Amino acid sequence: MSGNCDVENFNVEFHGSGNRLLIERSCRLNTKFVFKGNDNTIHIGHHCQFIEAVIQAEYGTRVQIGPMGMFARGLIVRSGDSHSVIDIATLKRVNFSKSVLIAPRVWAGYDVSIMKGVTIHSDTIIGAASVVTKTPDEGRCILAGIPAKIVRRGVFWDKRSLGDDVPEQFWIDSLNERGIDRNDYLIPEDCAIETEKRT
Repeated sequence: MSGNCDVENFNVEFHGSGNRLLIERSCRLNTKFVFKGNDNTIHIGHHCQFIEAVIQAEYGTRVQIGPMGMFARGLIVRSGDSHSVIDIATLKRVNFSKSVLIAPRVWAGYDVSIMKGVTIHSDTIIGAASVVTKTPDEGRCILAGIPAKIVRRGVFWDKRSLGDDVPEQFWIDSLNERGIDRNDYLIPEDCAIETEKRT
C-alpha cells in the first residue's frame, strides 16, 4: 500500500497462494478484499474512494480499478461466481472466472454490482442499485438498471457538487484535463435543424 491512504475499515481474506493486493497512494478505503484460489491480483489506482465495498478476485484473475474512481456504499466487484455451475450433458463447469477492468474516473452509486468479465470505460457513471453484467461499448456515459444499460451518452462527472452558475470555461478546462474533445460530441448545425423540423 502506498502512502497517504485513509483507512477506516480494511479486511483482507486470502484463500489460496500467490495472490497480490496493490493499492496506490491517497486512497480512501472502507473495503473488504477477498482472494479465492491462486494467483489473483487486485490493483487499486491512486485517489480512489470506497465506502463499504467488497472486491473479490477468484481463480487466476485480475480486478483492476483505475485512478480517481468514486464508489458509494455497497459496491460489489467480483471476477467469479464462487460456486460452480455444471452442464449436465458434459459434466463440465460452464461459469469460469474472468478478470474485471474498471478504467479511471468511474463513479458508482449506492449498491452497484460489477460482475465477472466486465470492462467499464473512463468517465462512466453507474446508477444506484445497478448490476453490470456486460461491457458497455463506450465510456463517458451513464449506465443504469438490472442488467445495466446505457441510458445517456456524452457525459462526464465532477466530484464537487457545483451549481448552475459555473463559468463555461471551467468545464472546457475540465474537458481538456481529461483529454476530451468537445467537438466529438457536438451535433452539427444541419442535423440540429433537421431534428427541430421533425419535432
